[in-house]
Amino acid sequence: MYLRGGGFSAIADNDREGIVGLRWHLISVMFVFSEASALAAPAWQTMVAYDALRDKTACLMKSAHVTVNDGQTMTPVRFLYNGQIFLVTTESNVDLSYPNVGLQVDANTPIPIERVHKDTNVMFANDAGQLTTQFIRGSKAKLSLGFWPTWPRGDTVVAEFSLAGFTRAHEDFIQCQQTGRARKSTQEGKQP
Repeated sequence: MYLRGGGFSAIADNDREGIVGLRWHLISVMFVFSEASALAAPAWQTMVAYDALRDKTACLMKSAHVTVNDGQTMTPVRFLYNGQIFLVTTESNVDLSYPNVGLQVDANTPIPIERVHKDTNVMFANDAGQLTTQFIRGSKAKLSLGFWPTWPRGDTVVAEFSLAGFTRAHEDFIQCQQTGRARKSTQEGKQP
């Protein structure tokens, strides 16, 4: 035990500073690892799964989900693409009476939502080819949605999707359509 020039309090202060420094270092390391794992998960994937729109197992593309507040709770929002239709799934009732609902890729002209499917999902079928081209060239897609019931009526909610990895997933999707199999790292079960 060291007792000269400050005794135990000097030792305790040094230990406290070391512990605080170690905590900040551990927090920094945890942040770096969480950011790395988030970056490691692709924003878009190809999979073989059940396609509810065509009632069969097929090759699909899916986006990572983003979570938005529907006015009452948080709901996940995700894109699915079956080669003909972009289906956006949520867990909340969609209300198309809100102004400016639709999808905009980067600075392109917004595309209105075509229709609601089973109350909680929206579809883009007529513009699917145009959207595919924009997604390949783009970096960010902003989906504006309204939800019901929200009382008092809230604002349009915007869900932003990264288009990083869309081109690679689309190439995998085309190959999956030819072979009936997704790459092993992106293959999933029956339900998306």
